[in-house]
Parts: sequence; structure tokens; C-alpha cells
Amino acid sequence: MIRESSSESDYAYRLIEQLVQDCPRRRAGSRDERRAQDIVQAELDRAGMPTRVEPFDFCDNLYRVIALHFGAGLLGSVIGRRAPLAALGLHVVGASYWAHSTHRSGVVHPMLPRGRSQNLLATLPAEGIPALRVVVAAHIDAGFTGVMFGSRLLHDLSGAMSGGGLDWLDQPLALATYSQLALAGLDLLQLTGRARGRLAGLLRAGLTIPSLISFLLSADVAQRDHVVPGANDDLSGVAGALLLARRFANKKPANVELVFAITGAEEVGLAGARALADAGRWEPHNTVVVGLDGLSNGGLRYFVEGEVERVCVPEWLGQILEQVAQSEQRFNGVSSFDIPVGGTDVYAFRRRGFDGVCLGCVDPALGTPRHYHQPSDTPAHLDMAELMLGVDFAQQLIEHIIERRC
Repeated sequence: MIRESSSESDYAYRLIEQLVQDCPRRRAGSRDERRAQDIVQAELDRAGMPTRVEPFDFCDNLYRVIALHFGAGLLGSVIGRRAPLAALGLHVVGASYWAHSTHRSGVVHPMLPRGRSQNLLATLPAEGIPALRVVVAAHIDAGFTGVMFGSRLLHDLSGAMSGGGLDWLDQPLALATYSQLALAGLDLLQLTGRARGRLAGLLRAGLTIPSLISFLLSADVAQRDHVVPGANDDLSGVAGALLLARRFANKKPANVELVFAITGAEEVGLAGARALADAGRWEPHNTVVVGLDGLSNGGLRYFVEGEVERVCVPEWLGQILEQVAQSEQRFNGVSSFDIPVGGTDVYAFRRRGFDGVCLGCVDPALGTPRHYHQPSDTPAHLDMAELMLGVDFAQQLIEHIIERRC
């Protein structure tokens, strides 16, 4: 139990501190992940909110998924000159990361172990059938670390070739995926005798570079299998969701349902959010999702997401975001940010037809929050003023959504 305080900021900090201390290894599907949700559930119960836990299965490790896809493509390039037909099959497997990234299917999933996690849901119900449902989502599992999360590596790997209709080049995994399609085309040309000689070999080598980088970086993370404290990513969002639950407990309209979803297994492919989006309990036409993912260590932003296919913020919701950003001087810096790699729980809902947007902080010099997926993502490095600004912005965003849709 977290000791009560007159300060929301103090309460949020103590909650995050306890979760990091008592549940230091919140790997997806772990005991620490479940223990952390138990602590949060006790806080929600103490606030008088009905809660429930919903288990789900998931593919155990996102980075093994990435490594398998682009490792297959890498092998295809190695054998491409002598066995173009086999290389074609391997490059098609590599390009199938598009289907995984867009939550359409999983080609390599049967080769990987399964895990079991759970979502924690707390609901402020409507009176009767809700005219609108707002789902506030934040994940409780902690992220993995590795070379790819060096302070500037992600930033340096993206953004250099954006604009001019080539925005997908901002996205390293999109570049690796599309290069697999190009390699498959080269295999077909070789099979028909139209690609041969040194030029074809040089082209194959160049097109393989994105896959090689993606494979090595993902294999490094998978081999380490080390999770970070995750104070900002995303215990700050969890604490923010609890503060919003308290603020809205006695002030929401009677015809509106508010759901606070503390998801599991976000860091291994948005598995918790995918389970919720696929459950069929909520209808997209009257449900809006607001994500909270990393509310400190940078300037507040709202995200455009998608590793391979971008999913933009719905126009009507973008108008509300701009309206809130202009409503107070302290919100004036809030603007959109394109995530180069990875995604948030909101993306899983967007792929299933739900409207939504995720809020989080980004240091523009890094292209990520400070301490992102680093062992230094500890409570000591949180900026609580930034966290509280994010909570205040989220509250006004939800209020404007309710006003617009009800």
C-alpha cells in the first residue's frame, strides 16, 4: 500500500519507486510482472474501482522474431548466387516481417516458445449502454536493453533520408523489410537468367546491409535477455493512469465508460493490447484509446506509429490534440512525433479499427526519451514535473474527447 500524500507527484513517485524495488525484473510473463500488477490492483481497489485480471498467451520474445525474419533473409543472400530458388524462399520469409509488424499474421511464431501474461482492467462504468468508452492504456512490463538502445544509435539509424515521398526510409525495420522484397525480385531475375555477374552481386550485397544490421542488433538484445528498471518506460504511464482514475472517479458523465488498462507483455510485440483489441468486447465506433507511454525524460509529444506501415492520428483527434496544445502556454510545445522503431499499445488498437493516440516524452536530440531501454531508467532519473504535465494534458484530452463525442 502506498502511503497517502497531499501531493499527486509524491504519490506517483512512491508508487514507481515501490514497483521498481519490489518487482525489479518485470519481464513479460514473469512473476515480477504479475506482482507489479497486484500492487497496482490493490491501489485501484483501495480507490473503490472495480478491477479484473484477464490472462492471455503471447509469443515469447519480439527480438527473436526480428532476428529469425532477417536472419532468414541474410542466409538467402549468402546462398543467392548458387541457389536462387532457395534464396527466394528465404527472402520471402524475411519480407513477411511486414505481416508480423502490421498484426496480420506470424510466419515464424510456431518456431518460438509461448508465454502467458495478463491485463489488469479497472472500469468506471456508465449508467446503461455507454455512448462513449475511453480506454486509458499503459504497460507494466519492462523493456529489454542492448547495443541498439545506445544513446544515439536509433536516432542515427533513422531520419537521414526522410522526405520526398521516401518517409519509410526513416524506419530501419521498414527499410530491412522492403529490401527483402527487392532481394526476392533479384532472385527471380537470376532464375530467369536476367541478373548475373558482378553488378548483380554488388546489388545483392547492398540490399542485404539493412537485414544484416537488423539481425545483429536484434540477436544482441535476444541473447542478453536483460530487462531494465523501466521507471519511465512505462511505470510513469502506469502511475499517470492511476492519477487519472482518481481524478475522473467522481466527475465523468453518466453515459461515458472509462477503462484503465494496465497491460502486460507490451515489450514483446504489444501482446496485451492485441489481446484486448481482439477480444470483441469493445466496438470501435464508440471506443477511443489514449495511451500513456513514457511521460518523463523529454518533451511531451503524441505519436505517429508503425514500423513498416504508418498509422496516423485520426483527423478529428488531431484537431482536439492541437486544441488542447493551444489551450495553455505550458502545453504549447506538444506536437506530433514519428516513432522510427517500435510502437505502443495504441498501435494494436489502431490496426483493429479503433481510434486512439499515445502520449509520451521524447528528447529531440536523441529521438527517444532519455535513458530509453537503459539500466539508468530508474526513479532517480524521472522528472516528475514532466510526468505531471503529461497527466494534466491527458486529462484535458479525455475531457475534450468526451465533449466532442457525447
